[in-house]
Amino acid sequence: MKLTNQLWEFETTTSLSAREIEKYLFNINEGEYKSGYLPLIFKGKPGCRISGSGPGFIAQFEDGHKEYLIPDVEKRTLTIRGEWWYCGVYTITQHSAGSLVKLNIYNIAKKYRWAAALMVLPDKKKHRVNFHKLIKELERVSSQYSQ
Repeated sequence: MKLTNQLWEFETTTSLSAREIEKYLFNINEGEYKSGYLPLIFKGKPGCRISGSGPGFIAQFEDGHKEYLIPDVEKRTLTIRGEWWYCGVYTITQHSAGSLVKLNIYNIAKKYRWAAALMVLPDKKKHRVNFHKLIKELERVSSQYSQ
């Protein structure tokens, strides 16, 4: 699916290699997860059940919402799609400092796209903060296991 209607793009560099990031970011397995024991990409969310679905996974959260995940190791992307408007695409590329990580967020609403755009405008700061928290957590986890 070709994505259009990009809302935001966040990016940062990290000293981690693309392979190190993939190891933790793409570590998604089927199963039941309690809050606090979730795959890294879902840190801070309620518990969920993850099941396989075609090329990706479906995460059904305790609060009732679903998210669809498609990791693509060859392209070094992880796409997370919500049920209404949200689609986030993480992209990892090699960089002289280690890796460049980008998050592009799209409004994929088919109905009431304009309403979704108005509703989420105040969320830009929250998404930026959460993106940088994820990168810091990747660095922390990687350093913890490399010692």
